[in-house]
Amino acid sequence: MKKSLLIYGEYPKIVKKTFRVMKAAFFCMFVFVLHSFAFDSNAQDAVVELRSENLSIEELFKEIEKQTDYLIVYSTSEINSNFNVSLSKRKAVVADLLNEALKGQNLQYKFSDNYIVLRLGQAIEEKKPGKYT
Repeated sequence: MKKSLLIYGEYPKIVKKTFRVMKAAFFCMFVFVLHSFAFDSNAQDAVVELRSENLSIEELFKEIEKQTDYLIVYSTSEINSNFNVSLSKRKAVVADLLNEALKGQNLQYKFSDNYIVLRLGQAIEEKKPGKYT
């Protein structure tokens, strides 16, 4: 009568090796999945603390770049960055600071990876039905 190897706890070497490889693959997959969730953050959620509520736009940009991992990019030939801003808060989220600072300046910003891209705001003309120009 032939006895089963699994009853006595004796596994062939190939089965032991296969289980080790499966454990290692599962562990690596688990670590990589958890690691990918750790980087799910937005630039808008970064909080910046300013020294003053009245400062130039250049100083605001420098503080945002210094306190966050983001770089502000814009064309100096298109955008005049020699104006002062008066903010209502000294500590706020980056998006709130930019919204308040750029209000009335005809400038738009966009978060893109590790960059904040500034450009001239353009008024979008609404086309009315029946009128083509």
